[in-house]
Amino acid sequence: MIFTYFIPSSNEVIINELLFNPKPDGVDFIEVYNKATLPVDLSKINLARRSDEGAIESKKQLSEFNKMLSPGVFLAISTDTAKTKLDYPAATYDQFLQIPILPSYNDDVGTVVLLFGDTIIDEFNYNEKCILD
Repeated sequence: MIFTYFIPSSNEVIINELLFNPKPDGVDFIEVYNKATLPVDLSKINLARRSDEGAIESKKQLSEFNKMLSPGVFLAISTDTAKTKLDYPAATYDQFLQIPILPSYNDDVGTVVLLFGDTIIDEFNYNEKCILD
């Protein structure tokens, strides 16, 4: 089987949503969106965070296998997709992806980094003041 994908440039695959301070029994999740016109191989995509000093750390690969994210698709990434769906039943996502571990994101402030290999394709700075009730 042959997979065709492209190397996304900045802001073609983006961080669309982040739950960094879940309910006490909940889990973090990150939603990404493929704005590009071609599929992206998730085995080449990594999530990470920035340290207080600005270094990229805690890099986690989204898939060990070739798994394509089609153009125009939202993907919710979590360590427990069943829990995420249960906690947010009204949410609509095109796809869910469960991975063994996410980077650890602080509950008050931080930066999520999305990389293609080692190249940054999107970053999202968050803080507890940006939480919508």
